[in-house]
Amino acid sequence: MIKLAVFILFVFSLVGADFWLHDKLTKYPNYFGWRGLSETANAEYKNLGVEIKNFGSGYSYDGPYMDYGNGRFFKQSKGRIRLDDSGIPQVRYGEEFHYNPVTTAQFALAEYSRAEGVSDKFLEVVDSLVSRQGEAGAFRYNFSFRKYAHEEDYDPGWASAMAQGQALSALARAYALTGDKKYLNSGWRAFDYLMTPFEEGGGENGSG
Repeated sequence: MIKLAVFILFVFSLVGADFWLHDKLTKYPNYFGWRGLSETANAEYKNLGVEIKNFGSGYSYDGPYMDYGNGRFFKQSKGRIRLDDSGIPQVRYGEEFHYNPVTTAQFALAEYSRAEGVSDKFLEVVDSLVSRQGEAGAFRYNFSFRKYAHEEDYDPGWASAMAQGQALSALARAYALTGDKKYLNSGWRAFDYLMTPFEEGGGENGSG
């Protein structure tokens, strides 16, 4: 139970999409129950004498993302990371370069944080992210990958909660900045995928 609560706390602290939930509570009636689990987990850790650093303190869905605006968050790395012709980052896996949705979203968030929201480049990067969103709402990795402690590769097309959460943080800011509902709609599709059970084709496996 504690592992599940901590996972939920982590995801929702990154998503930064509370401003979308006011008209969606009927669709996700357990939202406040999940938040209660997070508060319970924090209390249990406090009783054990464990201090949890609150990365969400002072967090706003339309403000700078954590400390991403401090210093040079991203740089090209010879043979590992490069920018394509449009200035979108690609990461090398094996012998090929691929778009990684987490890297793209973090690049966008860093750009937003440095420019305090006023950045055409931020919107260009978010648009590139939206263009690669799948029909089910997932931001997928189109390359094979082997996670540590796994004996087999993930096939191209796998997805992760981290990619959904980071993308949601970027989309929330793009919508707040522009009011363009394409970002709102993309965000809801990403959130729907994240909360849909794995057995139904979504990204939620309930394992904690």
